[in-house]
Amino acid sequence: KKKQLPYEWRRINDFFEWFEVSVATEHFWEILKLAITYEGEGPDGRERSNMIFFFEYTRELYENIYNLLQKEK
Repeated sequence: KKKQLPYEWRRINDFFEWFEVSVATEHFWEILKLAITYEGEGPDGRERSNMIFFFEYTRELYENIYNLLQKEK
């Protein structure tokens, strides 16, 4: 019998069923590249640096949440 996950974990589980870790990481990376290479009035160097920092930590957070979900199951 499968363990019934609390609501929050079920929602997180749904997310990972829709977006595998590698797929979501690729989407994050594509969004970042578009933001950085935008040719209009785009972000300055500091903003680009902040975007890269955010991307790195979001990716790590995403992977850690996935690992916690696997343990919860």
